[in-house]
Amino acid sequence: MKNLSSGSKAPATGVYEVTHAPHRLVHQVTIAEGEIFPKCRKCGTAVTYELVEMARDASSWARTPFTYPLIPFDSESDDDTASLGETVVA
Repeated sequence: MKNLSSGSKAPATGVYEVTHAPHRLVHQVTIAEGEIFPKCRKCGTAVTYELVEMARDASSWARTPFTYPLIPFDSESDDDTASLGETVVA
């Protein structure tokens, strides 16, 4: 599947590989169909998503998004951290 960008809707529920600008290694996230791919708090919209594994039974997935506080790394200042409840890709 092609690379998708921040701000577009996820075409399917599954595991997506997330590629950032040079500040972070590639990682994976689980996103439900129809959710908006979030931007990164460091590189903004310079993030791409690629579906690597589609969910087998997406009907059983909760449609309610969850949020969690982001904990800064030692090298980040308090200004770099997201607010509680803000959806971001770290």
